[in-house]
Amino acid sequence: MVGAALAIEGRYATLWRRVVTPIALGLVALNLAWVPAAGWILRDFRPEALIVPGGRELLLRQQVPQRELIAIVNALAGTAAHVAIFGEPVGAELEGEPLYTHNWYSWPFHSALAGARSSGEVHAVLEKRAVDFILVEDGSLDDYPAMSGYLATEATLIASTPRARLYRNEPPRRP
Repeated sequence: MVGAALAIEGRYATLWRRVVTPIALGLVALNLAWVPAAGWILRDFRPEALIVPGGRELLLRQQVPQRELIAIVNALAGTAAHVAIFGEPVGAELEGEPLYTHNWYSWPFHSALAGARSSGEVHAVLEKRAVDFILVEDGSLDDYPAMSGYLATEATLIASTPRARLYRNEPPRRP
């Protein structure tokens, strides 16, 4: 570190900048190209979202339509909401408690719902966790055989986006 500082301050400053700057820029480019998260996060980024009025909101509606549904939950129940989230874990703006079904976030919840074979068993799992709302992303119920039947008979659809639906668990359960 001391050597680098002296080189920058001394007579090698121009050489240092000519060598280190391209290497640093190359490493940044490789990081963006090869780090899996960079491609996932930036895969559908639209630069106009930075400069067009309303562009950010449009990009968010297109990329994370569940945020609109979470805003509805916040308006209806605020911090008292318990929301089962099927699909991407998108509970960042949720004022209440998210209950993720991805198995690495909540293995007991995931396995209990995946093991449920009837609407009654699904009801028992949701009631135990006091679930008020159920947010379902399209294609996220494959691991939960009884969930579709439960949603059709026991829950009330209150809002939907092109890729997700929000249900109220009727009646709201409390432990």
